[in-house]
Amino acid sequence: MSGLPLQGYRVVNFGHIWAAPVLGHLLADFGAEVIKVESMRHLDFFRRSFSIVRVKDLDLGAYFLNWDHGMLSMT
Repeated sequence: MSGLPLQGYRVVNFGHIWAAPVLGHLLADFGAEVIKVESMRHLDFFRRSFSIVRVKDLDLGAYFLNWDHGMLSMT
C-alpha cells in the first residue's frame, strides 16, 4: 500500500466548534488536504481557548497547535 488512505482528497472545513477541528486534523493525518475556513466573528474554539501559557498570537496557542495541525487555513 502506497501513501495514506485519504491522499488525493480535498476537504473544506467550515466548522468552529470542538468536533470540526478534531475531525479536520484526523482527516489531515490520514492524508486529506484540509482547508479550514474561519470567520473573524466565529474563530475556531481551540484558537480562542485558554492556554497554560498566555500568548498574544492566536496562531500559537497550545490547544490550537495541538488540534488544528496539518490543515491549511484562510479567513
